[in-house]
Amino acid sequence: RAEFAAKDRLAGAPGGPTAAQFEFDVEERVACVESGAVKYNVRKENVLPLMVPVDAATNAAALAEFEERRELKRQKTTEGAVAAPSVDEEETVRPVVPFMACLERVAADETVEDFYSSALGRKGLATKRFRFK
Repeated sequence: RAEFAAKDRLAGAPGGPTAAQFEFDVEERVACVESGAVKYNVRKENVLPLMVPVDAATNAAALAEFEERRELKRQKTTEGAVAAPSVDEEETVRPVVPFMACLERVAADETVEDFYSSALGRKGLATKRFRFK
């Protein structure tokens, strides 16, 4: 809010508004697998879209054990053998994923199915790559 309220004052400031301080260029490369045709798209972003790969969690064993216990409790409550607990006594186990694993996931090539290739005139497979410019 304060940024918009003071936009006239910030307009002449070096660097401009606060959001502009966090902008970066990204390059998206889409390549058709069959024809080899490549398209580059460069755009400005101020948010890094991180996908968290839960399978790369460092506490996978504890996470699997917690999920198993939770599923057993759920089955018991649906069978009617035990009343649903009002408050869970044990602490929730959350996946611990290294930041580098998230960055590797962003930088990894992604397969796009149903990609319309203008070179072929039909849909096919393509690979998409996201990079910082």
